[in-house]
Amino acid sequence: MLKDYTQYFLNLIDIQLERPEIKEATPPKGTLIARESSKGRRFYITKCFSNGSLQSVETTPLGTSSSPEVMKYKLNRIRYEQRRALEHDHKILSQAIQRIRNYDFNSIKASLPPLYSDIQEYESIDLEEWSNTNTNIPMQINGNCHIASDGKQLRSKSELIIYECLLANKIPFRYEDRLELKDFNNFKTIRYPDFTIRLADGSYLFWEHAGLLNKEDYLNKFSEKIALYQHNNILLGINLVVTVDDSSGQIDTRSIMRVIQNMILPRL
Repeated sequence: MLKDYTQYFLNLIDIQLERPEIKEATPPKGTLIARESSKGRRFYITKCFSNGSLQSVETTPLGTSSSPEVMKYKLNRIRYEQRRALEHDHKILSQAIQRIRNYDFNSIKASLPPLYSDIQEYESIDLEEWSNTNTNIPMQINGNCHIASDGKQLRSKSELIIYECLLANKIPFRYEDRLELKDFNNFKTIRYPDFTIRLADGSYLFWEHAGLLNKEDYLNKFSEKIALYQHNNILLGINLVVTVDDSSGQIDTRSIMRVIQNMILPRL
């Protein structure tokens, strides 16, 4: 639903606004200028003052390109402008969400007379049974595997963390479930998303985690997979979640929990 997606992005903005480097940024004091000299580029802070009809400019040396003072000023200005942009978008989305109507089946049904209360959009689904039932032949895991708390074998430690977070939050999902798609020539092709999540309205959310983006071959295959999803109307931020390891190959469990809390739990 559009309202849910808008709230999701509002939550993301709130998270960004709480980052210390964004939260603590201050308005720039004066304007940064640069002047070339025989000793290289030097930076100054200029401030304008008005006294009636008279105006004056105060110029204060700040340092060279590599000086800590210059770097600190530039970084603070960027963080401050980030905060302004985030606050701007937050204001727009906050105003918009008040005017957005929920158009999902249950919201519309609730707005109608009680005569409509007995109608159901989908056949009742036992989500726990669905999670535990996978008739597809599982993909072969070659080499070392990682064992989850329920005995499931997973390919990577990052997938193990996501798996355990989904279990802890009682989210109905399957690991590497078979997904039939159309390739770019409109022929049938099969992919196995890392996680397939069943939402309350009967739709699916797919979660892919990338752990080896520093390897060109892996990156190319992963990019092709995301493009294929997009070709099949599986879209990032709508019904597709993508998370990645950081540059050192580590995963931040807090970011995984934010995805679950902001994008999945409200839709169960």
